[in-house]
Amino acid sequence: MTVDTYPARLFFQADVLYRVYDEFDHQDITLTEEGTAVVTVELPEESWVVPYLFSFGKSLRILSPPRLKNRYQEEVAAIYANLSKNEGAN
Repeated sequence: MTVDTYPARLFFQADVLYRVYDEFDHQDITLTEEGTAVVTVELPEESWVVPYLFSFGKSLRILSPPRLKNRYQEEVAAIYANLSKNEGAN
């Protein structure tokens, strides 16, 4: 079975570079002078991609494509809305 993919550019802070090198092909990683990294990668059209990217926490910024950034932001908004609904629950 062939899975469709799309190109993405991801920016990572220095504190997660150990994971970046463990989880991405080294040829896809560009280090910056500041010690951060930009990864250019083909991501699969799969539902697990956004939750996987969440695992990098605040150390990740999605540079492109806009639709991935939008999906990520929508998921963040849904999580926040869910947390807000449960503020009064014990």
